[in-house]
Amino acid sequence: MTQQTSRPSNLPSFSHQDQPMYGWALDSHKRPVPISLAGRGAQGYTCPICNGPMIAKKGDIKQHHFAHEFESLPECTPENVAKKIAGTWLVLELGEHMARKKPFPLQWQMYGESYRVNLLKDVTAIQEHIEFGKTEADIALMQGEKWDHPYAVFMLNLDSKRDPLIYTQFTAQSIPVISLPSDQFRSGQVTLKSVLEAAEVYGGWWLLEESERLPERLENDPNTIRQILGRSVIQSPYRFWGPLVSLYGQQHVLRVGANLVWLPPELWQIAVGGTRNRMSEDLIITTQEWPQKDGSVIALYYVNLRNTDFAVAIRRFRSGEDVHANLPAQYRMRRTTAEEVARALIAN
Repeated sequence: MTQQTSRPSNLPSFSHQDQPMYGWALDSHKRPVPISLAGRGAQGYTCPICNGPMIAKKGDIKQHHFAHEFESLPECTPENVAKKIAGTWLVLELGEHMARKKPFPLQWQMYGESYRVNLLKDVTAIQEHIEFGKTEADIALMQGEKWDHPYAVFMLNLDSKRDPLIYTQFTAQSIPVISLPSDQFRSGQVTLKSVLEAAEVYGGWWLLEESERLPERLENDPNTIRQILGRSVIQSPYRFWGPLVSLYGQQHVLRVGANLVWLPPELWQIAVGGTRNRMSEDLIITTQEWPQKDGSVIALYYVNLRNTDFAVAIRRFRSGEDVHANLPAQYRMRRTTAEEVARALIAN
């Protein structure tokens, strides 16, 4: 005899043709499950918002998805369902690897080089919705006996677009950010392996052992970088500019006298900061001013041309002198270089 499920009398019937497609549901044990890992049909799946029954539709025509068996509430949108439980699924998946002491490799590209680490090495806790200053991380991997040292954070991007400038609030504290692909994650077409393979890593050098980060000659300590940049304009003509070049297999290297400084955009934001100014479709100039005790002002400029060509310009203005930058129309020319723009910024 076939057992049939009857529709509750208080729920109206509706057409399934225009029903939203959900990427996530709760299984019979109330654990989050993405559609990619779900069994086909009605197997005890429920909506985490209205608790109504859901069906896993895994046919050959439409994209695999969950659907409400009966009419859903207005707040039961695919986005809200994903935000409700997708992060918890990731926490549980990583937690199982940690409990079994299984290494979990994360591989990423950084400035032309490939890096690989065990993401769960020395991690003692995995926490959701952790605040760091004014910014909240969706998930944080913590180290230390008291779970007080953040090793890395995940940003799921389920309700907002990726904003690398927000990520610098973490990388400035030596905390790398793992940014997940929002559309893929929201749709539930994921496994733990696939979602991390598609992730973008910001500040990935903090995941590396100190000896692996850079050759010894390249400076990447923010305090040291500030000192080197400031010293570059203490003597006449009180100006410095230079391109960022490739050296020792690393891009974004600035030569300042006898010093070699590693200055990718993220590290500039940590060491110098400033205001990003989009001058054209291709050109972004980040500006910062450092007032000095003698009344002078050091103006610093980070030139980003087409995200492929970078340069730095620095000028010290005397006490009482008007702080200004020069940017002639040549910066609009396609054949210009970041170094040429940097030199023009601090010209008389």
